[in-house]
Amino acid sequence: QIAYKYYAYEPLLSDDKLKPYQSQYVSLIYTHQLLPNIQMRIEPYYQLLTDVPVNALIEDGYSVLNEMENLTYIQLKNSGKGISKGIDFSVQQYLSGSFYYLLSANAFDATYTGSDGNTYNRRFNSNYAFNVATGYEFKSGAVSAKKIWGINLHYVYAGGMRQTPINVPESQQTGLTIFENNNYFTEQVSPYSRFDLRFTLRKNKASWNQLFALDIQNVLNTKNEAYNYWDSYQNQVVMKYQLGIIPNFSWKAEF
Repeated sequence: QIAYKYYAYEPLLSDDKLKPYQSQYVSLIYTHQLLPNIQMRIEPYYQLLTDVPVNALIEDGYSVLNEMENLTYIQLKNSGKGISKGIDFSVQQYLSGSFYYLLSANAFDATYTGSDGNTYNRRFNSNYAFNVATGYEFKSGAVSAKKIWGINLHYVYAGGMRQTPINVPESQQTGLTIFENNNYFTEQVSPYSRFDLRFTLRKNKASWNQLFALDIQNVLNTKNEAYNYWDSYQNQVVMKYQLGIIPNFSWKAEF
């Protein structure tokens, strides 16, 4: 199978001079049925982003493709671009005999070009990711009030996100986090690792059903690195870590 997609994205800033940046995506998909309920899938892909907003005031390596939760106040222009290319591989057993699993591996490279015309790694260019998801269900109760219990496990291991080195002398002088010029996203934090656990109980009635779920994200409370910043109180570069264990209980009714 060959898929070709074309997208138009809205710019992040409400600037009348900016236009939506474009994405062109092409992939080749190969699937093979290993067994009646087990499928293998291989998908190499290539994505080109054009008209990406970059710095319009000076020539540097800024691009909106690296933004997360921050707001941008600099003047932008649509002259940047980004390229993502890679391959996805997965083996999946659909729910059969109360059991399922999904194994996937991804290798990719994501770069961008700033207003200076140079090509850099994107913040999210972790290069690889592995995922394992599996679950088991079993039933109890009378047919008229059937209960379905479930336990699900998910594990992810991926390369760390990219970051720009901190300029220590300037950070000491200003008390702020000052990054090195022209070294955009040349560093990479440690690989990311996380186990998630999910317990479910589905109660089926004649005309409606309800689902109780307990999700425990990062059940092993793994400390994953997020990024470095300058701490003016400690007078040194400090690592910020991502969130630890996150429990969540939910209830859903379906009619």
